[in-house]
Amino acid sequence: DGLGIRRRLVMLSACYSGVFVPLLASPDTVLLTAASSERTSFGCRADNDWTFFGDALVNHALRRPQPFEGAATEARDSISRWEIAARLPPSDPQLSIGADAAGWLARLEARLPATATAPVGAPATAALDR
Repeated sequence: DGLGIRRRLVMLSACYSGVFVPLLASPDTVLLTAASSERTSFGCRADNDWTFFGDALVNHALRRPQPFEGAATEARDSISRWEIAARLPPSDPQLSIGADAAGWLARLEARLPATATAPVGAPATAALDR
């Protein structure tokens, strides 16, 4: 706010990152967090290429030509499957799309590439196999 940035897309990959939703949410902000304010996220290790959140959202869902909200839902579903398979408590990622953000977000989404790109690096769940 102090910098005058009105249209913001913020992705927070951290444990308890949902605590920032009430502080950063605004009509012009799209905000996605790796976890709720009461939960940890998973995959944070120095030798990992990705956290669960980064792998699911950036490395997979955002590589496909789909709206951001669809990518967020896909990422949340992937994270949930991985957490269930590993018997981890749910991280409960949070999504907030401000009422005025839908317009500028739709204009960005209209310019998405038409084809998907391949994921890179080792999957976030590779650490669970060790």
